[in-house]
Amino acid sequence: MLELRFFVDGEERSLPLSGQEIRFGRSGENEVVLPDYSVSRRHAAIRPTAEGYDVFDLGSTNGVQINGQNVQQAALRAGDLLKIGVFELRILGGPEAGPLGQPGRPSHPPGAVPGPGQQAPGPQPGPPQPGLGAPMPGAVPSPPGQAQGFSAPPAPPFRSVG
Repeated sequence: MLELRFFVDGEERSLPLSGQEIRFGRSGENEVVLPDYSVSRRHAAIRPTAEGYDVFDLGSTNGVQINGQNVQQAALRAGDLLKIGVFELRILGGPEAGPLGQPGRPSHPPGAVPGPGQQAPGPQPGPPQPGLGAPMPGAVPSPPGQAQGFSAPPAPPFRSVG
């Protein structure tokens, strides 16, 4: 079964894909609310298909990306990185049964095993990425008494020109 893992307001969230449509957006009418103006009120949806799950852009302003590629509709596979506005959602899971009882799709097409000196297809392991548990470069910890997380470094003092 596939699962989404992502952060909202500094809190890690996990959402199993269980055969129902899941809508993402800034509005409270969505199953997953992503509170940032980079996200449209009704931004994207994940829907079950006979082969697994597909993501659909619902006419958003900033679009939907899978592994850095803009898409209107695309199949989701374990290891994919779904980007909705500033939010990065990692697709986790294995080849267990899909939502409609069909065998799950492999994370890569058959025959895509890398040969000597070749890279494996899809996302490659690397350093933690912002939005996936690592602070943004230059971020500073929240002061005591505020929500835990990271924020942008303080702005330089204002100087009057005149």
